[in-house]
Amino acid sequence: MKSQFFDFYNTFYKMGYLTKDIVHEAAEWGVITLEEYKEITGEEFTA
Repeated sequence: MKSQFFDFYNTFYKMGYLTKDIVHEAAEWGVITLEEYKEITGEEFTA
């Protein structure tokens, strides 16, 4: 099951409105999961 904000971050990242840093910060704060971060950005999460 996807987190509540996955669609928001995924859509707006793909459209270019969000940077990778913003998505990274969302993963750090637990807004999206680390697996969702990888799905959105295509990269592993690193601290």
